[in-house]
Amino acid sequence: MRIWVMQACVELLREVAELQAALVDSAALHLHAVMPGYTHLQQAQPVTWGHWVLGHVWPLTRDAERLTNARRAAGVLPLGSGALAGSAFAVDRGALAQALGFAAISANSMDAVSDRDFVADFLYAGAMIGVHLSRLAEQLLLFGSAEFGYVVVDDAFSTGSSLMPQKKNADPLELARGKTGRLLGNLQALLVVLKGLPSTYDKDLQEDKEPAFDTFDTLQLVMPVLAGLVRSLEVRPQVMAARLLPGLLATDMADELVRRGVPFREAHGLVGALVKRAEALGVALTDVSLDERFKISEHFTEQLWATLDFEHSLQRRAQTGGTARAALEAQLVAARAAISA
Repeated sequence: MRIWVMQACVELLREVAELQAALVDSAALHLHAVMPGYTHLQQAQPVTWGHWVLGHVWPLTRDAERLTNARRAAGVLPLGSGALAGSAFAVDRGALAQALGFAAISANSMDAVSDRDFVADFLYAGAMIGVHLSRLAEQLLLFGSAEFGYVVVDDAFSTGSSLMPQKKNADPLELARGKTGRLLGNLQALLVVLKGLPSTYDKDLQEDKEPAFDTFDTLQLVMPVLAGLVRSLEVRPQVMAARLLPGLLATDMADELVRRGVPFREAHGLVGALVKRAEALGVALTDVSLDERFKISEHFTEQLWATLDFEHSLQRRAQTGGTARAALEAQLVAARAAISA
């Protein structure tokens, strides 16, 4: 079982890297294409397609780390432990470990025959991969809807409706989202088995096999399909740009006030009042007249208004992990290096 988990981790690491590579290629193709960023599924601040896609690469990097750790946990040789008390023969456990590719030898024979932590680690890594795939799938389903229209899923990864001729359904994304339930269930199933067992071996432990094999098979099925879907995905920068609302610049207004010496708490309140006034007037936030702005604060000058545009907002965030051009290009390099590692 330990050898199987070690090999399974290596196979899944390859699949994770393939999906990451597909995401990175998509990010590079539209690295600086401006789009709305969302919190609570509402427009929040401007970001770029590249920034959004890379935001799904890094969780997979952590998944790769978890798989690596699970492989390391599995790499402890149990041979020589006997049924529970060790072997009565002078077995060279070190030679066995070296020959079979194990990095360490179990320290206690009773623990060795009952330890399934490595299987739980593997299932946890698989469950987290499922969670991250589900989140990616959910967002792409939203972005592919008529209400967003940011992407178009290729026909090769879509099906039609049995009733409605116009429908084009991205079924692989829905199935990836749905498969996560069984990955989470597999982890829970094993933990419930393990939680009440006495020392050494009990037949309950045979229940480690089915959830582990199912998690592996499920991820082997889902990840290549998602990688292919991402590689064939049509991204629509013009549609994303057309969806940008002026309200996305509200935080930049507050930031500019802070640069002019206004405490952020006060700046936040002033911009909030301006947002409310714009809604009452039925105009965009950036279209409120100077007279109306001055009724709220004398800080809302034409000079401040001149700084409000999406590109300026993006370039202001130049620190590591931000949306500025140089920061995004550096992040792209870092992501490729992480995949290679």
